[in-house]
Amino acid sequence: MTYPLGEPAGEVPIPPGPTARRRPRWLLPAAIVAALLLVGVTVVTLGIVTSREDPGVTACKMSAESARTGVALTKVDSDRAIDLLRQSGHENLRRVGARLATISQTSTDESPFADLRDVMTIAAEYTSACAQHGVVIDLSNTPD
Repeated sequence: MTYPLGEPAGEVPIPPGPTARRRPRWLLPAAIVAALLLVGVTVVTLGIVTSREDPGVTACKMSAESARTGVALTKVDSDRAIDLLRQSGHENLRRVGARLATISQTSTDESPFADLRDVMTIAAEYTSACAQHGVVIDLSNTPD
């Protein structure tokens, strides 16, 4: 048996075929790291957005601090608290804010409360609504 020139004896020639294209080895780990980073940033961002406190709960905390210290809210702070209540995402706090705004608009220097019964009812609703959202307004510390 004779072998053609150029081919060593005992080796089988490899037929020419399509060259296999190899992906870089770093591509898959880099894609996994990028995906994990994207998921992490999304989770942190959503956590920050969802941890924002409801404005009505902020108003409840203002009132609770005022009751705790015995220092009455100023007119500006009181108006701000009413606005925060009206912006609340909770229906019961929005309702109280609307009622307090109505009383605030109708009160005068001579008669700050048109009807004491309404004021007492709203105060009870306010403390109850705040308590439903985890803020207790303890009126036992208020000065006589």
